Amino acid sequence: RPDWHAYWPIREFLLNNELQDDVFYGFLSPRFREKTGLSAKQVHEFVAAAANDSDVVTFSPQVDMGAFFPNLFAQNELFDPGFMKASQNFFDEIGFSVDLENLLMGSQQVVISSYFIARREFWLSWLELNEQMFNICEDTDSPLKQSLTIATSYGDGVQRKVFLSERIASIL
Repeated sequence: RPDWHAYWPIREFLLNNELQDDVFYGFLSPRFREKTGLSAKQVHEFVAAAANDSDVVTFSPQVDMGAFFPNLFAQNELFDPGFMKASQNFFDEIGFSVDLENLLMGSQQVVISSYFIARREFWLSWLELNEQMFNICEDTDSPLKQSLTIATSYGDGVQRKVFLSERIASIL
């Protein structure tokens, strides 16, 4: 499903495989090395070093996107006016308590796209939030669905839901 971009193959894997508790899983961009400058060996070493203390390891390549804005939702609002409101409406609809207007994210919360590796519990929480968005976008006919499926100016009109999905890890 190209309309869901990276969410679709991640979703398929998570729904169709039993994840183990002590394993890190990652679904990295084909451009991961180009964007981060990290080799597979470096990633493995970094994850191994963090394994005892972390459930999530991030490799977000665009530090500026987190540094110039209070949070990644405000960042995307610059490129897609209406994104903050649609995102807040989504979180309100599913009963997830967050105030995007006043949310501050530091470097430890900023996760760009799928530039992270995480353990089972994190992925299941990530999937739960994304599945609620998936169901709204697939199964309902509502103003919220319309605001999440609107085409943006990015690429060939990537729908807003993709950019919200890419920010779920940062919320968690």
